[in-house]
Order: sequence, then C-alpha cells, then structure tokens
Amino acid sequence: MKIACLLVFVLVIAIAEPKRNKKVFKIQSYYQDGVRSDGSYKFDYKTENGIHAKEKNDVKRDFVKGSYQYTTPDGKKILVQYVADEYGFHPVISGSGARGLPQAASLLVKSN
Repeated sequence: MKIACLLVFVLVIAIAEPKRNKKVFKIQSYYQDGVRSDGSYKFDYKTENGIHAKEKNDVKRDFVKGSYQYTTPDGKKILVQYVADEYGFHPVISGSGARGLPQAASLLVKSN
C-alpha cells in the first residue's frame, strides 16, 4: 500500500510540474576585457534572440556604466541604459515596450 501511494504521489508530481521553455539561445558575440590589475573591466555580448548587454567600469571615478536590451514576448523592444555609482543604480528605460511599464518602474525612470 505504501509503495502504491508513493507511486501515485510521484505520478501526480510529474504530471503537475509546469512545462518550462527549455529553448537555449546561442551567443552570437562575446567580448570580455577581464578584471585588470587596476580593477577595471568591460564586457559585451549578444544572443541570437536579440539580447544585448554591455558594461564597463571607471575605476578612477568609481562608477559602472552599461546597458541591456531585449525583446518582450509580444515583440516590443526594451532598452535599459544605466549608471551605478555611490548614490545607487540609475536606469533610463526606452524602447517601444517602455510605455507599458508598471507604475513603480515609470516613477523610477522619471526620477532620473
């Protein structure tokens, strides 16, 4: 009886597990200028599904600058450009998908 209950339990879990999108997208380009002796770095990559990210830091002025972009499931483009410094993370969001941002994100963008 215990084995039958266990088998039923495992079967229910296997059926109930959500189906995940397991598509893997290839990296089209990748560049990294790894951490140098002065602490500086930069990287840039693009994937075949339209994701593009890049970042670099300025050790002397103590900030990081970068951007990332992607396409939403409904085909809209989002671009986030940012600076991160001792005062926090400062994004500027643009693109055709930026109009549909939640209110909190819209306020964050307006504050910059």
